[in-house]
Amino acid sequence: LDFTSFSGAYNQQTNNIVVYGNLAFGIGMSGSSAGGYIAMSATSGTRTVTTNGLAIQNNIRFNGLGGTFQLADSFTQVYPALFTIANGTVDFNNQTYSIAILEFVDGTKSYINYGAALTAASILHTSGTVTNSSTAVITTPGSYTLVAGVVNIDNSSTLSVGSSIS
Repeated sequence: LDFTSFSGAYNQQTNNIVVYGNLAFGIGMSGSSAGGYIAMSATSGTRTVTTNGLAIQNNIRFNGLGGTFQLADSFTQVYPALFTIANGTVDFNNQTYSIAILEFVDGTKSYINYGAALTAASILHTSGTVTNSSTAVITTPGSYTLVAGVVNIDNSSTLSVGSSIS
């Protein structure tokens, strides 16, 4: 889904959009969401998400078992949008990200390569195994809620929680 030459307003209603390729937002475009999500669903290869400086208001779900999703540039998401990782590998590509609500759900395994700094307003982990595959600093000024599943944070990484871990 390529918005790179689009500079108007994109308004997602309640329907979900499924993307099997790359996703690129346009420079100068604006966006809003009334619900639904953009589902990155490739099951093989590496797909990229490029924001071009747009603060994302959409829910984004990574759900491609066997796929790799690389965030190509800095990523800012507007609260209360969800950044959901269900299946696949999400590569934050050594950049800094500000995510509204980071959510781990459904999937059997979600692998994350943070590489740099990740800040999420809150983190909700409802199932699955999350494995950090590089040195990372994961920060949430809110709460980290582990409902079920496993989180593997290696000894070269940091998890900083401002409010509570439950």
